Amino acid sequence: MKILYNPFFTKEAFITQDLWDTVATGDAGLLEQLLMRAGMPQTIADEEDKDETRIAPYGEALQAQADSPFADSLAADRDGTAKQLLQWRDMLVMAGWKAEMTINSKNAKLRVLSACDEAISAYPSKADRWRQVLDKLQKGEEILQKGDTIEVHVPSELIHPIIKAVLDLLHAEYKMEKRDAVLETNEHECTIITLYEQYEGWQLLPMLPYDKETMLVCADEKRLIDTMTAIGGKNWRADRVGCPHCAPTIFDQVETPRCLVWLDCAGNGRSLYPYDFLTAAEMAELENLKFVSREQRATAEAQWLYTLMNRIDEWVLVAPKCHQGEPLGEHPVITSIKQNKLSYDAACKKGEEIALPTKEVEIIKLEQIEELHIAPHRATGENILQPSDSYSTIETLVDKPIDYVLEKLGGLSAPEDDEEPNEHMMMGNVAHKVVELLVNKDSGGAYSLTEIKQRFEKKFESFYKEAMEKEPEAETFLTLKENQNMLAVFKDELHASIAKLIAIIDEKRLKPLRCEYEVNTPFGPFKNPHGFVDLLLEDKDGNLVIFDFKWSSRDVYQKGLKNGEAYQLYMYKHAVEKQANRTVAWYAYYLFPMMELYEEPEDIQPQWKEWLDARDFQLEQIGKGTIAYDPKKDEYPKHLILKNRNLQ
Repeated sequence: MKILYNPFFTKEAFITQDLWDTVATGDAGLLEQLLMRAGMPQTIADEEDKDETRIAPYGEALQAQADSPFADSLAADRDGTAKQLLQWRDMLVMAGWKAEMTINSKNAKLRVLSACDEAISAYPSKADRWRQVLDKLQKGEEILQKGDTIEVHVPSELIHPIIKAVLDLLHAEYKMEKRDAVLETNEHECTIITLYEQYEGWQLLPMLPYDKETMLVCADEKRLIDTMTAIGGKNWRADRVGCPHCAPTIFDQVETPRCLVWLDCAGNGRSLYPYDFLTAAEMAELENLKFVSREQRATAEAQWLYTLMNRIDEWVLVAPKCHQGEPLGEHPVITSIKQNKLSYDAACKKGEEIALPTKEVEIIKLEQIEELHIAPHRATGENILQPSDSYSTIETLVDKPIDYVLEKLGGLSAPEDDEEPNEHMMMGNVAHKVVELLVNKDSGGAYSLTEIKQRFEKKFESFYKEAMEKEPEAETFLTLKENQNMLAVFKDELHASIAKLIAIIDEKRLKPLRCEYEVNTPFGPFKNPHGFVDLLLEDKDGNLVIFDFKWSSRDVYQKGLKNGEAYQLYMYKHAVEKQANRTVAWYAYYLFPMMELYEEPEDIQPQWKEWLDARDFQLEQIGKGTIAYDPKKDEYPKHLILKNRNLQ
């Protein structure tokens, strides 16, 4: 079998069907192949859930070091600190480090890492497995089988030293073509498309070539997959990458693509330096490990990229200037194309003249989207012109019409970003559920305030447990080992906040009527309203009062109330008045973390009519088949934005 190796490669390569005996691997894939051939266990401890087996014993070992420079960090977050130090330790192992090298070091960091190394001997990581493979080879044992070959399509400066040592003992053949010092442009057809915002590049996809000879590269792999699915781009080559440059998708190509489309050619173009955690003094002490310097690595990476790009006839480089308003900088590839030099700064220092390319590079300025055209037959029907008038639906329609159109008319679901879980939303859901269990009778209506006080005092623990069980996502996330402190604080805050809420209701002499009160009675101009009022109450005069619960900061809600823009509360007021045929005397937000109630100032005029006018205007535009795009509101569309693309 032929094994193609590149340390940056993590995904399935584009390999033609007839080359079934070729596999492309990154660090993990190559290790897997070698362990299998050596008959060694493939269980590795630092794979997601198995990582926990290393953190606890390592954290205990770290805490046992009397002179540890990490004492304060360990006291604040033992597991988090242990996890970070394990990553550093494994990176040192990948450079050839062993604990005995620094056990007597004068440097506290290195000495502590050495002293703690035995704590994880029973839980081997990928780095430990590489060390075991190297040990076998150094003893003269053979690992590769007859017919196995390894090709390395990357400069040796970009390979971890321990893997480099393994490859040398395997007698792997390094196939690296001459690294050109200059990225010539006169022999290639090159187009540079400049954008302001990175996301604007998505509108290019329908206009770019669709064929098997074109390779599309983009750093945001998930968004690319979702977008290509939405527009039916099934004829593209399946080349994607999530690192700073496109080289990993080129290195392993059995069939070199004719055209490269690089959707986000911006930034410094370098991968992270693996030894950033070491000081200059620490690197000097470890000089026997033969680290590749940052400068050597950067130069090799740039030359490698340029050499690979020179294999491709046509380049389309999409160069955004910003990502969500933050400058990205010009990519060195584009700088080199403009100046025909590998390093513009180096050339200037030497006093060399910067020669421009002999062939003029085409520069295209992409125009800002102004409107989206909709096929007329998609803009009709009651489901579109009479949407479910929930607050969230109308908010999307009014404030982000592009998102509304693509969801309702295009049928495109917003791709989920790979973000951290929203713990505030989870906490809010649990808080809502606890209050609902306290207030609502199963038969309908609500308990009296006296009964609610008693239930709170006696049953808070059981209600809290039940609420967590009814919110499985929150329970799963909040009960993770690393979130135990946060969970304990949340529970205490929730108890104190609900106690404060009960005190406010008592102080204002209000009577709870229902938690999660559902509204669905039509009222002008809403024909299909739907929503749930968090807490409906009654004042001493028999009028209704609305509380809306939030688990977040005060700023946005205070601003909305002060500017007459508390649209969610206005909609609830009108909907409840129509459905209950009673007056809503006042409304307010209750913010759990702040334990405060926010009411609208008496001198504020609600902007209710203005909001209705905006809603009706947007619906009218949709009915005509065109919707305006407002870059101030649609600052980062969740979907593919297509310029003048009809939704059929």
